[in-house]
Amino acid sequence: MKFFLSLTILAALLTSCASNSLKKLPTPKAVGSMETATIERTIAENEIRPGYILSIRHSADKKLSGNFKVEWDGSLLLPYGKTFQTTDKTTELLAEELKETYSGLFRSGNSFSVSIANKLFAIEVRGLVKRPGILVIKEDTPLEEIIAKGEADREQVDYVRIELSGQSQWIDLKQYSSGSWPSEKMPKWFGGETIWFVRGDTQFKNVSADIRLMGEINQPGAYSFQNGKTVLDYLTMAGGLKTSANLERIYIYRPDGKTHKVAQFTLLEPQSFSLAPGDLLLIPSDRVDSTERKIQMGANLAAILSAIGVILLAL
Repeated sequence: MKFFLSLTILAALLTSCASNSLKKLPTPKAVGSMETATIERTIAENEIRPGYILSIRHSADKKLSGNFKVEWDGSLLLPYGKTFQTTDKTTELLAEELKETYSGLFRSGNSFSVSIANKLFAIEVRGLVKRPGILVIKEDTPLEEIIAKGEADREQVDYVRIELSGQSQWIDLKQYSSGSWPSEKMPKWFGGETIWFVRGDTQFKNVSADIRLMGEINQPGAYSFQNGKTVLDYLTMAGGLKTSANLERIYIYRPDGKTHKVAQFTLLEPQSFSLAPGDLLLIPSDRVDSTERKIQMGANLAAILSAIGVILLAL
């Protein structure tokens, strides 16, 4: 009963509070909660990290001998179509895994040696940057260099959020740029980080950094925010719309401090607005005959519950 009541609340807010102009939508607040703690992490001896260049040598096959790069997600692509996951592995453990995996190709002389040839770090840059994607940096690379490589707009960005293995660290970019950011809280790189460039303040909590899609979509759910991507880009990521989608009445839902704003627009006209981290898009059906169907019970349940949770925070 409470679930359907929450759906009713969501539907009422989306239909009765929607504005006719997307220009009325607020600038999004900072994504997530503000924490100044540093990321607790150490790199063990011979531990493999994203971005490392590994020197691999096989006792018999020259094709399996050479230098190979570990990708941002920890994957390692080797000859004969083999992909290995190096997360939480040392060079010794990887050598044993390689030997076991390739054992069927060799009758004798199947042994590997693995060492670290170059300690570079692969990180991912997202948010309010012109050049999102994977960067390969050195251990002592300053944040200024990452800002420059990602082409972040310093006038738009207020905070940098660094994520790694479920931990996060926030950096006030204005304090950092002025030299007043505490030296003990300077970022350290371990490889595999996702670095978000965001704007706003710290009043609004628990806002997802993803774009969430609900309703008449083939693959509803949460999709990583990428600066410059349009509504059509995200709909393409989500497998497109169902034939029952209403293209003339689409809702965009954006947090505004401790409240929320909703606007209505149509896909039949050119889009001139930009999405922001935390936006929720609801694509309703053109065959609506009840409140529950308006919310589309067939949409991704996790996305619906997430949206309801955000709604209830504002009540």
